[in-house]
Amino acid sequence: MAQVKTPLDYKNPDFERGFRGYSPEAVDKYVAELLADYEKIYKENLELKEQLASRELSLSHYKRLEDDIKEALVLARRTADDLRRAAETEATAIRAAAEKDASQLISQAKERVKDILQEQEELLKLNHKLRTELKAMLQAYLDLLEKGTYFATETKQE
Repeated sequence: MAQVKTPLDYKNPDFERGFRGYSPEAVDKYVAELLADYEKIYKENLELKEQLASRELSLSHYKRLEDDIKEALVLARRTADDLRRAAETEATAIRAAAEKDASQLISQAKERVKDILQEQEELLKLNHKLRTELKAMLQAYLDLLEKGTYFATETKQE
């Protein structure tokens, strides 16, 4: 394939001289080369324009994809932030409820301990009272036994 001439080659053509000026064969050959080069350049230009249009279309597609990805990323960040805040809020609420429940359980346990201690105190007092009364009763029977009056009373009744 012949090499395309440069613009300088076309600016300064080198024609052979004939009888009345330039040789018609040289001029015809020059014009044929010029047309061939022009046609080749024109086709290359069309191909390059098509490639450029295709690449611009691809670039446009990728820019839309980039925008979509950026938008998705922003949305993902917002969603993650919202989820984090919601989780923190829920954790705070759960913690507060647990603390409240624990406080109630502790209060109930303290109240129950207080009731048990009071009941224990009452039982100890009752135990002491009953022991004292039993002791007094037993002492009274012992006194009666020592005096012999209990048997004497029973014997008299029989």
